[in-house]
Amino acid sequence: LKKSDQITLLIAGRICPWKGHENAITAIKKLIDRKPKLNDKLHLWIVGDIGRPQDQHYKNNLKKIVAEEKMTNHITFIGHQKNLHHYFMCADIFLHTSTIPEPFGLVVAEAMIQQCFVIGSSKGGTSDMIIDKQTGLNYDATARQAADELSLKIEYALNLSKEEPELFTTMKKKGYHKINNQFNIKIMIESLETSYHNIQDK
Repeated sequence: LKKSDQITLLIAGRICPWKGHENAITAIKKLIDRKPKLNDKLHLWIVGDIGRPQDQHYKNNLKKIVAEEKMTNHITFIGHQKNLHHYFMCADIFLHTSTIPEPFGLVVAEAMIQQCFVIGSSKGGTSDMIIDKQTGLNYDATARQAADELSLKIEYALNLSKEEPELFTTMKKKGYHKINNQFNIKIMIESLETSYHNIQDK
């Protein structure tokens, strides 16, 4: 259950080394250090689990980082969930932290279609969905200083939600419309068929 004054961040998907969960944990720690007032409010839900036995070490290491940084009150490992709808509805911000560019990023589209504010990678297919300061916020998740940049983006989003709530809401709505209008099944099938026809013509 989400507490009434809780600011909830959400990551959803498979837990494996290139998904960048550690950057999210570090980013939150940096933000709380800068803004102590957030200490009792900021919380990250990590929804998902490992898909392969070899990823268990990575998950264990994430939990170790959380314990060593004394972040157990701020990070919850929820595990695999079949239905993410309620999590998207409860989350204030969805984070996409993959350190390797993804060809599409389905979970990002799922978050945006639920009108959840998204901060995600400016690399790969997600860059077609997350237009910085229009449909969400983006940052270079592949960079060495990704955690620092993510921390600043989260802070910017939280300030925006308080100081310019209408703009914050508008960005979420623009994200919804972008996914609904450009990435719906009908349009994507038509685009795929056109690509096939173009290949055949050559």
